[in-house]
Amino acid sequence: MSAIRLETASFAASVGRSHGRARIKRALAIIIAAGALILPLTFTIALTDVFALPKTVVMLGLSVLLLAGLLRLVSRRSATRSGRLSAITVTLALYLVLTAVATLLSADPYHSLVGENLQYQGFLATLGYAVAFLAARRSLGDMRHVRRLFAVIVAGAVLVTGYGILQQVGLDPIWHVLDRGRIFSTLGQANALAAYLVLCLPIALAIAGATRTVGRTISALAAVAIAAALALTLSRGGYLGTGTALVVFVACVGPRSILTRRRVAIGAGVALATLVSIGVFPPLARSVERVVDRGMLAADLGESSTASHLDLLAVGVRVVLDYPVFGVGPEIYPAVFARYRDVVLPPARAAVMARFRPESPQDVPLAIADGAGLPALAAYIAVVVLAMLAGWRRLRHGSPNERWLLAGLMAALAGHVVTDLFMTAEVTGSWIFWVLLGVLCATRERGTKPAL
Repeated sequence: MSAIRLETASFAASVGRSHGRARIKRALAIIIAAGALILPLTFTIALTDVFALPKTVVMLGLSVLLLAGLLRLVSRRSATRSGRLSAITVTLALYLVLTAVATLLSADPYHSLVGENLQYQGFLATLGYAVAFLAARRSLGDMRHVRRLFAVIVAGAVLVTGYGILQQVGLDPIWHVLDRGRIFSTLGQANALAAYLVLCLPIALAIAGATRTVGRTISALAAVAIAAALALTLSRGGYLGTGTALVVFVACVGPRSILTRRRVAIGAGVALATLVSIGVFPPLARSVERVVDRGMLAADLGESSTASHLDLLAVGVRVVLDYPVFGVGPEIYPAVFARYRDVVLPPARAAVMARFRPESPQDVPLAIADGAGLPALAAYIAVVVLAMLAGWRRLRHGSPNERWLLAGLMAALAGHVVTDLFMTAEVTGSWIFWVLLGVLCATRERGTKPAL
């Protein structure tokens, strides 16, 4: 009799722990969704640093909440339960350890910890991204939760897009001057806005494909608006990222699933309406001309911004060659740029670049190598590749609706990887990128046991 009571008590305790873990995972999912909506919209006019600092503070606050939930989740695991460490967990840990060592060895550890002003991509931000990844991986394995997160991300993107379009038509109530003629919305910089929208566009398309109700029309309209705002950023990296994302999206879903007669007819109608609108409204025609001209400049290596980008890359490569193991320290590139500029660049280009304090090599992977060394960059790349492989394995076994959602995930990540090659990391896009990496790792095939 006593044995039966013990078994009953043990079963009740197990059920209680299971329910407790489920509540914590729901809380983590809610916090992540709230962050995906709030973070891109956060800015203040009460500070000199209008965009980067408020977003960083919000991101770190979210990280504290997510870390508390993760620790609570770990404490509720059965003491007798053992788990194996997955390859991606080990790789992420290696990336963090190498970045931490590089921070300690930096010429200015505090600067490497916090990051460059107006940027804040130091070791603290790296920790915040890792926490977001782990929280998403632990709480967003169910495709129903992924769909809700997607809806929140698209809602935030529509609000950001709406503000950007108001800027374009001259109705911004706060700022009356664009970023060199390019919209920046609530992100503060045109390239950062483009990188964020490149993440959101495939997600809107995925919801449209996976929904059979009025939500399909709403998501499709949202995708059109996001694409229009992305074009108005005049970001060449954004254009390349968008092209990459769309290719990956079609490859994952399959051309036959996308090119149905109805969708082709709708697409033709939208294209025709766009052409008519361009002919009827001269301001729209001028905007299209600017977009085309900006895209054509991508092949002009002598264009000023392209030449500057190549200069930053050249200095970044030289820094890696001199400090291949642990780099010069996260976010120390701006401090050492002047030392390398006159050595690496031709005199004419060095004189041009002497007028600036560049915040980074404008290439996220190269910035990681500069700051933490080539082993850290290899670990970072391995995390991304392992996540994409996990998504690909699930894609082959998913239902049609799951394939749409997974295609959106993989396309968004692929597009962001490309935009990262042409810009400095920004907290909103980077945080959402790491969240989506975690979601992709969480969407494992049914019935498989999760590794730690």
